[in-house]
Amino acid sequence: MPFYGQAVVKHALTNMPSRAEVEAALKNKASDGKIKGEDVLASTCSLGVPTDAVDRYLKEHKDSEGMVDLAAVTKFISSL
Repeated sequence: MPFYGQAVVKHALTNMPSRAEVEAALKNKASDGKIKGEDVLASTCSLGVPTDAVDRYLKEHKDSEGMVDLAAVTKFISSL
């Protein structure tokens, strides 16, 4: 009989969005290959991606205007 916690983790992992879904959600809000950090958080939250890891990434990588590179953040989110 599986441990309940394991079942929950497995279920959560199978429901993670694909890279294509992440790209589509972020691309709509991007401009010139960059996207606002708050738009990334809003999009990933709606996709069910854990926002704590995304928030840490944004704090480390956003520029002075609060923007991050679209390709890099998409790759990061898809790796979660």
